[in-house]
Amino acid sequence: MHKYLTRKQVAERYPISFSHLAHMASQGRGVRYKIVGKNAVYRCDDIEAWLNTDVIEPFTAEVSRKRGRPKKQPRLLKPSNDSQDYGKNKPTNVDKSTPNKSSA
Repeated sequence: MHKYLTRKQVAERYPISFSHLAHMASQGRGVRYKIVGKNAVYRCDDIEAWLNTDVIEPFTAEVSRKRGRPKKQPRLLKPSNDSQDYGKNKPTNVDKSTPNKSSA
């Protein structure tokens, strides 16, 4: 049979506060829980499994990490507006004196 703890009991036994448990539960995150009466109860196995999932492993000596702010990547050059390309997509010889038939 599983042993259940209230939020207050969890806060006393584990390094997590009552309010943090309540906040995570309100957002649908954190440790799985069950509502019994008016209380949220947590299984000890679920709490320990959840605490162990967020463990950060230390770096090994083989991995060299550079410290500080990352350097900016060089920007890609935009194609220049050569005189040969200028105006290729512009319409030519448009007669503005005749009204557009679709607007009439």
